[in-house]
Amino acid sequence: MFRSKTLTQNCDPGFKAPEGYRTEDALASGCVLTNYLLDPLDQ
Repeated sequence: MFRSKTLTQNCDPGFKAPEGYRTEDALASGCVLTNYLLDPLDQ
């Protein structure tokens, strides 16, 4: 989703988006909106 205008909500307490990705506070407490999406094949 890099450079995407679509944001997804992430509520993982240890989440930190890599440099170059966008994050914003979400309405839900402890969550952020981000354009970073972890590739499940990288886990």
